[in-house]
Amino acid sequence: MAKKVPSRSKVFLLATKYASQADIPALNALISQYRISRELLLRILLSYLPETLESKSYTSLLKNLASSQNEQSVVYAPIEDEICEGNDEILGKKLHLLPLAWPCTPCDIATDIFSTFLIHRCLRIDESTGLTIEIPTLLDPFIEMYPHLKKWMVSTILPLLRLNYEYYPNNVKYISIRNFDELDARAAIAYLLSRTGKERQINSSPYVGRDLKGLVGPMLCAGTRKMRQNRLKSCQSQFTFVESILSVPSSNQLYMQWEEAFLWIFGQAEASWKTAVDAIEGWDGPDDYDLGCYDIESPFTEDEKLFLKRRYIRTAIATAYAISKESRDALMGIHRILVRILSLIDMHTIPSLESSCIDLKPVKQLDKDNLSQFSVINLKNLMNDENPMTKLTDFSINFLHASLVSSALCDRLECSINVNYAATLALQKDEYLQISFFNKLMLLLQNKSKSGDEFFIRVRNELLWLRSWGVKQHSNEKCIGSGLGILGQLSEEFIETEFLKVLLSNGCYNLAQTLYETSKNQLISRDTLCEVVLAAARGQYDRATNANISRGALKKCNDILKTFSITLSQSTQYQKMQKLLQLTCEIEPYRLVFKKGEPLKPAILCIHEDPILILGKILEQNPNSYKKIAEFIDMAKKMVQAGLIKNKEGHQVHQSEIYDEDLVVAKSRVIAMCIDAALFEDDFETAYFYVKTYLKATTGSALVEDVDSKTITRTQTASSTDKMNNWLWRAALQAGKYRGNGKATNLNITFDTRGRNQEISHLEKRMDCISLAIELAPKETLLEILNVYRRCEEELDSLLQQNIEEKMRSCDINDQKMPGGFVSTPSKQDSYSSSNPSKIEEPISLFDLSRAGMMRAQSGLSALSILKGIPKSNSLINSEKQPEMTYESDESGVETLTEQKRVRKRDQLKNVAVGGLATGVGWLIGAPLPRENLNDK
Repeated sequence: MAKKVPSRSKVFLLATKYASQADIPALNALISQYRISRELLLRILLSYLPETLESKSYTSLLKNLASSQNEQSVVYAPIEDEICEGNDEILGKKLHLLPLAWPCTPCDIATDIFSTFLIHRCLRIDESTGLTIEIPTLLDPFIEMYPHLKKWMVSTILPLLRLNYEYYPNNVKYISIRNFDELDARAAIAYLLSRTGKERQINSSPYVGRDLKGLVGPMLCAGTRKMRQNRLKSCQSQFTFVESILSVPSSNQLYMQWEEAFLWIFGQAEASWKTAVDAIEGWDGPDDYDLGCYDIESPFTEDEKLFLKRRYIRTAIATAYAISKESRDALMGIHRILVRILSLIDMHTIPSLESSCIDLKPVKQLDKDNLSQFSVINLKNLMNDENPMTKLTDFSINFLHASLVSSALCDRLECSINVNYAATLALQKDEYLQISFFNKLMLLLQNKSKSGDEFFIRVRNELLWLRSWGVKQHSNEKCIGSGLGILGQLSEEFIETEFLKVLLSNGCYNLAQTLYETSKNQLISRDTLCEVVLAAARGQYDRATNANISRGALKKCNDILKTFSITLSQSTQYQKMQKLLQLTCEIEPYRLVFKKGEPLKPAILCIHEDPILILGKILEQNPNSYKKIAEFIDMAKKMVQAGLIKNKEGHQVHQSEIYDEDLVVAKSRVIAMCIDAALFEDDFETAYFYVKTYLKATTGSALVEDVDSKTITRTQTASSTDKMNNWLWRAALQAGKYRGNGKATNLNITFDTRGRNQEISHLEKRMDCISLAIELAPKETLLEILNVYRRCEEELDSLLQQNIEEKMRSCDINDQKMPGGFVSTPSKQDSYSSSNPSKIEEPISLFDLSRAGMMRAQSGLSALSILKGIPKSNSLINSEKQPEMTYESDESGVETLTEQKRVRKRDQLKNVAVGGLATGVGWLIGAPLPRENLNDK
């Protein structure tokens, strides 16, 4: 009996059943016995063969299908119902078979049903199971048969396998093959390199170059991004390709894909400069890729390879400028980039960064003409293909190296800047910007006193190199114009001047003297040297916290002046500074406090509105210091010589006439202060001595011994005299008003060496002081002074009366005790009464005479003219004949007359006062000196 032949539909159902059950042997048998359409069979396998099935279990089946692709299927058994092949589509719909082509299948592979099946099968395995590791087993037997399948395997599957299973297992967010294949070049590169450089444990990581070679290289060299573009066109997808920001001369889409890789490296310069450095150092460019065991012919010609290599080198140069990190490590990374660039183009090597900073060699092939080709705008558009700064030339490489060394030198000075900013300073040629940066450098060099002379010599050489990049330093000519470096707009003299300030602030006085004073080459002018040195000395003086010249800032000030004493010897400011230091040393031993708990700061002497008042505070805070009046006068003189005395507008005095006048006034003020201080401490005798010694020395025609009469006019002399007297007459008046705390309250009289009691002597001295005050005081104050004088006169009258009564009482007691004494007789009483001048008559008051004389003198011009016509010299008065009288005291102290008439003791004292009054008042009213007052009969 013949075997029943199955129908065509049943055969397809059996194939579907065997495929869904993964019964590969049965499926092989079925295929070998019955004629089945290849496409329909592949669709059945695609639709029903489980994706979890190991690829190696059915690759033999696929090999058989692939080998018989061009042959007619052999059917060993007939089929019961012959159905035309046009019904396969109807049958496929009934079986819900998947089409071989997936959405957006590339046009160039859609015509090959077997390769289309393989790719679609890989996509379903990945989407269903994520077992991308099974795909190579499925594809490897067929990649040599289908070149486009091989490219897809290398550009898509190989990078994903390495990323997920070899390089960063379990650390990458999963993405399906279909989604990855739909990414544009930028997104695909970003995904593949998403973990690159993130797990860095050391400064240099070899994994960045590995990722570029093993992930990006295979993806781009196979050119499947171009295939994807064709695929997008075929399926009318809305995906758009992101064009590069850079226009390239070739229309080849691969250029744009590689440009995205270059842009990723360039972007890492800002995000992670270490990754950017490792990328350039570990990757040679587009021609450096790792395809594993797959061999694909390069899609580029030799010219295209050269173009991409140059573009890669441009990217490396741009990356060096784009690294914004300001650190020593970043600069070392840029140096590694530069070394890598030179190795790629087989140029001469450069020394290490440290050696370049030490040698400071002139930059080769660099001049102003070449530098004019560059601009700051180029630094803002580094990836532009027309940018001359990234163009591969000796000049661009040398400029990058010079900018790198400049940044390294600044980093050595603890003022880190990136290479981009260094290039900006050199190209922008902004003097203000360069001065601002230079001042920052100088500020960082202020506190380097422990570094030593070698350090500062090196710093000076580096600063001068930064100005010109050594282009002109090898010649003997002095750079007068601008330089090429980052400090090129600053003159050499300016740099030398500021560096001198740094040396002085750090105490390198000998080095400063060697460079700028004793050197054969005059680096800065003598005037500038004097100005800088004096400013530095004054700055140290202002910073001093105490007046001790043996330590601290004051010592530095003195050392600076001593070091440059030869240059400064003719400077007026130098002489003033010397006087100021001497003054400070003289004030230092004294206690002087302006605020509680704060010691004297020497700067107060310079900023005080009236420094003479400081001497007054010293007198107040230091008991008995008034006894050193000569020292205080000398200190006041030094204040004037140091220029501390200011005029009404607050400016220092420079005119010699006003300077001499200030000397006079300062001396007078100190004398007055010492007198007041002595009176405050109840030392009237010292005060009286100062009045008699110093005040009289300043009166008359010789105003002050320090003033040169040949250079001062009469008006100036009168002005200085008024200012001087304004202080002196007040001091004399205060001395005249002084009563003291030791006034006697009993009748016991103590006689001095001249036989007069202390109270009378004290009053005489007071009246002497008042007489001197009358001589010096202005007219409007005479009435007040005369009132004081009248009160002193009244006190003197009272004391004289008490003195006489005490003498009489003492004589009566002695007469009664004497043997043979008798009761007072009338003759004896007459004798006492005749010896008592107070009982004879009362003379007119001296005050009344003085006041009447003044009123008469001021009554009119006629009276003044008459009075002024009378001779004023004492010699004329003294030449007239006067009654000759002598006043003596006997052993008991009783006053007697040795000539024809007796002179009262009171009149004799008045004569003394009248002499002073005549000197003080007479010159004002033009009155003649009075004759000696004789006692009226």
